[in-house]
Amino acid sequence: MDKQAESKWLSVLKDAYENRNASLLRETALKLLGDKKASSIPLEINMHSWRALADADIIDGDYNTAIASAKRYLKYSKTLNDKTNEWQSCLMLALAHSEIGDKESVRKYYAKALNSLPEEDNHLCHIRTLINITSTHLFYDGEISLAWETIQNVTQMLADADPLNLRITSRMLYACIKLYLGDFEEAVKKFHELKALIEKEKPDDKDLDNYMINLYSNLGCCKIEMNRLDEAKEHLDKAEGIIRKDLKKHESSLRSLESNRGIIAMMEGRYSEARDMLEAMSKNPAPSKRDTFTSQTHLAELDVREGKLDSALQKFLTVLDATSRFNHKLEMVEANLGLAELYILRQSFLNARLHLLRAIQITKGMSVHTWDKRLAEISERLNQQEAKVSLQISNDDFNRCIFEITRDLSANLTVDEIVKYLLNCACALFSPAGSAVCLFDRNILHSVRTVSENAYTGRENFDAAVKYVSSTRQHFLSSKDGLHSIAIPIIRASRLNAIIYMERQAPLPEFSPDETTLLEAIADNTAIIMDNAVLYDEKQLALEKLDAANEKLKEIITDQWKELKETKKQLVEKDTLHIMPHLGLVTSTTSPKMQTMFNLIDRIADSNLPVIIEGETGTGKEIMAHLIHFKSIRKEKPFCTLNCAAIPDALFESELFGHKRGAFTGAIKDRKGLLAVAHTGTLFFDEVALLSSGAQEKLLRVIEEKAFRSVGDTQSVKVDVRFLFATNQSLKSLVEQGKFREDLFYRLTVVQINLPPLRERREDIPTLVNFFIEKNTAGNASRIISKEVMQVFMNYHWPGNIRELENEVKKACIFSDHKITLEHISQHIIKPPVVVSDYLSTPLTMRSAKDKFEKQIIQSALSRNRGHKSATAKELDITRQHLQRLANKYGLNEF
Repeated sequence: MDKQAESKWLSVLKDAYENRNASLLRETALKLLGDKKASSIPLEINMHSWRALADADIIDGDYNTAIASAKRYLKYSKTLNDKTNEWQSCLMLALAHSEIGDKESVRKYYAKALNSLPEEDNHLCHIRTLINITSTHLFYDGEISLAWETIQNVTQMLADADPLNLRITSRMLYACIKLYLGDFEEAVKKFHELKALIEKEKPDDKDLDNYMINLYSNLGCCKIEMNRLDEAKEHLDKAEGIIRKDLKKHESSLRSLESNRGIIAMMEGRYSEARDMLEAMSKNPAPSKRDTFTSQTHLAELDVREGKLDSALQKFLTVLDATSRFNHKLEMVEANLGLAELYILRQSFLNARLHLLRAIQITKGMSVHTWDKRLAEISERLNQQEAKVSLQISNDDFNRCIFEITRDLSANLTVDEIVKYLLNCACALFSPAGSAVCLFDRNILHSVRTVSENAYTGRENFDAAVKYVSSTRQHFLSSKDGLHSIAIPIIRASRLNAIIYMERQAPLPEFSPDETTLLEAIADNTAIIMDNAVLYDEKQLALEKLDAANEKLKEIITDQWKELKETKKQLVEKDTLHIMPHLGLVTSTTSPKMQTMFNLIDRIADSNLPVIIEGETGTGKEIMAHLIHFKSIRKEKPFCTLNCAAIPDALFESELFGHKRGAFTGAIKDRKGLLAVAHTGTLFFDEVALLSSGAQEKLLRVIEEKAFRSVGDTQSVKVDVRFLFATNQSLKSLVEQGKFREDLFYRLTVVQINLPPLRERREDIPTLVNFFIEKNTAGNASRIISKEVMQVFMNYHWPGNIRELENEVKKACIFSDHKITLEHISQHIIKPPVVVSDYLSTPLTMRSAKDKFEKQIIQSALSRNRGHKSATAKELDITRQHLQRLANKYGLNEF
């Protein structure tokens, strides 16, 4: 689809939206979505097509289909990351779910709308959302107090500079809430203020008619409630005049207007005319459920006025059933009040009180003046009617009352909710002066608390009633000094759960046998429900304790985890502090060989390649391994060392792989191996050449498979470890001699680093000496080193390399006070022993002379290297095995 076609279709949809033309919306959307080349339609067109379908379904009252379409609209808006349309789709879904009474979904989509407010016009979109929420609370839920709270927030947020349509809509809702609260004078005042605003600021023509129709219709409703019927007619006539200018567009408004005219006709006694007008509401092309409920309620009221009580009863019960399913509170109250008045006329006082009770429960806390007044009037009329006749309860009324009360009781989950309902029920059905419910603990025999609705006056009588009922498990009746009282036990499985107590004063009559039977039946049904509620309360308490324990445990674990991380950090820092001076030292070199090696380390540090570090003893192989680790991305992870020279072959597996409890004698608990400990970090094998052939095989498998299995375990564990190795021997020579696996050799020597001995980097000796002096005199008087000593150090061969140098400096620092001189240095360093022979003074054969010279050379080299055969062999450029044979030959094994 090209840009021109896209623009055309969007324009068509826009016109359809503005005119609220369901047919055009649906026709256009279906044409687009039914296109055989739908895959070529831009996502934006798809999104607007589903929006159009959802809007058309809402206009036609097909809310379930609207929900399905709006969900597609939401899906496309999310795909396009279009926050404005995502927000609008959520509002649309909330509206559609309101119409079908799905409050949970309404809350969900309003929450989503508030969470997806577009960045542009965030403030205005927030206000629009709150206005929609207000409408839902008022017109769908009947939550007048919530509607009032929300519209007050909107009023505070709105400014004079905000769009006119928002200011008009919010003020309209404000006035409507006042109308519903029964504050008619204030509502009329607010509607007139709104009329002045509209006339002053002149909104767009397309909106003006709707505003004025709603304004005059609501003013008409106010006047009807105030019984100013002539004024009501005037306002309704003005609304009708605007409607008839475009009857097709405002047809549904005309039906609602006719309904209000029907109410006026009914109030004026024109019943036939009233019925025609009220029934016309049902002919609305797409009546909302609220309009349907309202028209049926008024038709039932009309039936009552005409004496058609059976027809009225059927209509009221139908409305009550439907409004209860959809939880439309406003209409539920009207239906219950209508039924209460109807049952008074039929002298079915018990049912009248039952519906009065329901109306009281729904309206509690709403502060609707008209309802409060009407409830009081109905209650007074009921008391007067009951006083004229003796109270007798028919079987039908009895059974229906028990059924309704049990159903209402079952909706309460907790003991407190049940007690509250029982007290409300007692007040509504029995008109007591005071009432209370005494609760008993399940495990003890005395009461634990008493809850009262109206304060009872006869404390002694109450105590006597509770004592009697708790001991006999029978009901208690008393009439003394004009105080009539009754107490009924609530018993389940021979266990006393509670006692219902009521009292009333003369001239009201004593509690009749019918009332006693009714109260006992209520108590019997309450017992089962209360037992379940006790279990529910105990379960909730247990869950609360469990949640509290979990939160406490979570806090403990969090604290311990923080401590563990801090400890780990400190250990890493400690390890770093220990090794970093050495790292700084070895990297502060002027040796070309060392510089070349450090360049290599920089290149391979971040890789996962295994590295073999070869060098004589004391050259700093472990420090180099640390340097590679600290330069890598694993520097914050563990660094573990396995000294292959110190671990017996029998313990190699346990040390490296770990073991399970009971894997062998002495394995009393699970133990992690170094592979598991070093996971995500580095594992350093020192003196790897000393591993046995069996250990070499196991190490090779780990390097190849990157997995291991603990001793005694059956499951392999994957591991992520960087391997570093060190040796003071030539692995290549060991492979040639068959002492080291060739396949492992090639695995280890991917990257090979050769550490030069100290004698090959003499230029670093002064730096090393100064470092060791500073290290060994920390906190004490510093030392200076004489030129003679430094010259001796520079001339000495250092077979023990850096370690030997460090030990010599350490000893000199201990024995010197301020200046290190030759007297503080070992004699073998100052003057290495050399045997001098006069070969020419003694007659020798060529072989003898050769042997004597060879022995002297070897003896001198061994002396310089302090008997270290590997270093000596390297100096003489022969193999260690060759040196050993010569030492055996010349008797030089004492070194």
